[in-house]
Amino acid sequence: METWQEAAIVADFGAKFQIPTISFSSPPLVSSSSMQLRWPFLIQMAQNQSGQMNFIADIVHGFNSQKVIAIYEDSPYSSDSGMVNLLSEALEKVNSKVEYRLVLPPFTSLSDPKGFVLDELLKLLQLKSRVFIVLQASLPMVNHLFREAKKIGLLEKESTWIIDEEITSMLDYVDTSVLSSMEGVMGIERNYFTSSSAYIQFLENFQDENTDTVESKPGSNTLLAYDSISVVTKALEKMNTNFSSSKTLLEEMLSSNFNGLSGNIRFKERQLSYTPMLRVIKVTNNAKKHIEFDTWTPKLKFSRSLKESTSDGTTETKTWKVPTDANPLKVALPRNPAFDNFLKFSQNQPPTGFCIELFKEIREILSGQYSDLPYEFYYDFNGSYDALLDRVIDEVNSFTLYFFVS
Repeated sequence: METWQEAAIVADFGAKFQIPTISFSSPPLVSSSSMQLRWPFLIQMAQNQSGQMNFIADIVHGFNSQKVIAIYEDSPYSSDSGMVNLLSEALEKVNSKVEYRLVLPPFTSLSDPKGFVLDELLKLLQLKSRVFIVLQASLPMVNHLFREAKKIGLLEKESTWIIDEEITSMLDYVDTSVLSSMEGVMGIERNYFTSSSAYIQFLENFQDENTDTVESKPGSNTLLAYDSISVVTKALEKMNTNFSSSKTLLEEMLSSNFNGLSGNIRFKERQLSYTPMLRVIKVTNNAKKHIEFDTWTPKLKFSRSLKESTSDGTTETKTWKVPTDANPLKVALPRNPAFDNFLKFSQNQPPTGFCIELFKEIREILSGQYSDLPYEFYYDFNGSYDALLDRVIDEVNSFTLYFFVS
């Protein structure tokens, strides 16, 4: 099973009839003892989610974004609040946080999914952050989510969308019209060693069986499926003719220790014990394209900035909402500036001085890239330097730029 929702259903039957069950997914926050008690015959060909959440946090840090919006589809089997908590903990380490959680109910429970998803996405237009992280969603929900997001402008260049590994694995099945609207979306997938003789042989056989496709390369779940069959066959070989019970088979499967196509196959507390290498892909021209930068691991992190490594060589990705005429940049001026040469203004006169000239020069430089940067002056700021910093950090006013002259 590729998703935890599927795995939970089948694992219930596995427990009832004592049948070993292999899942490519795992719940975010469930203790090992609880898992073994409820699903004693479940084997997880997956790691816990903390590594992937740290990976996403490093991506967010690479774009210097301090706030993100988390989106996920809830399910009756595993509420994704655990995954969001893991993401929040990872973001705290890079001085960022989740500004808003958009929780979508199970797709099958919606009588009007198109209208519901659209209404929920419209709420996001009022938020400051333009980094959207989709942590969990079914294929039908993915199709509706990105179709409606495109319609209301949430997939423009000023936005950054990141999808988790599970959703990335679905991209080959997303509607073509939706995939074309997802250009620029960043996904996460595992990085495998593709130079081994076993992988090369498997790739040749795989391509022989998939000659009707333009570019036939096995995905992560294909490699996991191959390795899961190896887990079963190697366990049966060790048992030979001494097959005594399903429990014995389960124990032999859990004692696996070999190098598979997806990595080292060894289990600890009934889930894979190795930490996978991860990489970022970017949707472009209705396809996935790898971004050329070093593979991520918890210890190595990234050696280069993501902004230096986008798939097309540009740095167009934004992480904040661009000011408009309806919501202009707010420039706050201190009520009693100390030096006229730096800043001077009166009730009937526009502000002048070095700070004003500097602001106008910077705005001129940026206006081409950020659509002219409409702005308004505010003359009522009267507080200490600490209060000024608090206002900036808390972002009380959208897109506020403060001049502070001591």
